Amino acid sequence: MPDIDIRYSVAGDLPALAALWDVCFPGEEGFRAYYFSRVWQPGYTLVQADGEGLVAAMLHLLPVEVCVGGAVLQAAYVYAVGTAPEYRRRGLAGELLEQAFFELHLRSIPLALTIPQDEKLSRYYAGYGFATVYTPPVAAATSLSMRGTRVTESDLPALCTLYSAAMGGRAHVRRSPEDFGHILAEAELAGGGILITAGGNGYTVYEREGEGLKAREDSDNMESRMEGMMRVIDARACFGALSLELPPSIEDECCPWNNRETEGEPPVGERELCGLLLGGAELYLGILHN
Repeated sequence: MPDIDIRYSVAGDLPALAALWDVCFPGEEGFRAYYFSRVWQPGYTLVQADGEGLVAAMLHLLPVEVCVGGAVLQAAYVYAVGTAPEYRRRGLAGELLEQAFFELHLRSIPLALTIPQDEKLSRYYAGYGFATVYTPPVAAATSLSMRGTRVTESDLPALCTLYSAAMGGRAHVRRSPEDFGHILAEAELAGGGILITAGGNGYTVYEREGEGLKAREDSDNMESRMEGMMRVIDARACFGALSLELPPSIEDECCPWNNRETEGEPPVGERELCGLLLGGAELYLGILHN
């Protein structure tokens, strides 16, 4: 097998990235086409690649903002991590994660988020310092009433206002009209859309599931069906932004710049930092991308 190295992707990698996407996430060709034409940015994707067009593994970093404790923190959503079958079990994804932490540190982005698709991935990310910050209820956003008006692009700013009102003082990922534009497009690709309820005081994101329609997010019941995880990249920046006292001793294997030691003080682990930062509350990630 050829030698491969970690680097940021370039525009010329697009065909190889699309092919790898189809291998890792089969059945998502429609969404993949939308993502790479409307969302993807080369400078936010790390790859394990050779010099001849081969991409063995990829990791996408999507910029987001987290609202918590009256502050807004820059964050990156770790998304669509995938490895070609012939390169699996060689630690390539883990190397990409560790490099992503370093790159985010250099960019002064103090938080990373992810939404694991299953329990196995949740355990995997926990091994790299991610902590669960949102646990979905047994049933979340499942009932659906088709009463309301279908959203168009002109309604996107109003959706931001409704979303912010539904969040109230809850820790959450902030959304822009552009974000809701992506959510609308993705819902339509899944055979659904977004409805603004009668009276204009709420909304429902829905998609087709089997023979029926299912709500994916309802502003009257803001609970996600997906687990959310967070990783503190820069403890000093995060705790400082919230005017919180930094733990006197921190032990962080993957982000060693967080490490500090005070004699007689037991170290706080990297996963514990998330709970301290959020004060034990949950962080609503909601809909980022599928």
